[in-house]
Amino acid sequence: MIKLIVSMAFALGVSTLCAQPLSGIDRQGFAEATARQCYTIQRGGALNKPLPDAAIKGYCECYASKVADRVTVQDLHELFRIGQASGATTAQQEFGRRFDVIGAALQCSAPYLPK
Repeated sequence: MIKLIVSMAFALGVSTLCAQPLSGIDRQGFAEATARQCYTIQRGGALNKPLPDAAIKGYCECYASKVADRVTVQDLHELFRIGQASGATTAQQEFGRRFDVIGAALQCSAPYLPK
């Protein structure tokens, strides 16, 4: 996840630094990168082996969209600075705290869980 944060911070470096949510191409790029990272992690998980690719892809797209709704350009820059100063683990923990990633995951899981 920290690679994603760092990549997005650099990619968005040309954007105006503000506390407004990501939009347009910035949001799209963040959501696509987040969904790809999510898919790679989820597909590799032992508990997810029996799940069809479509379920994992749907979950990851939902998750990425919900997180992208909460992120601002300023957040990404701040997380990049935290990662530089305190390391990837601290930046990942801060990312999870700021954007309620567990809440996003729970909201997106329900439709894809076995009935």
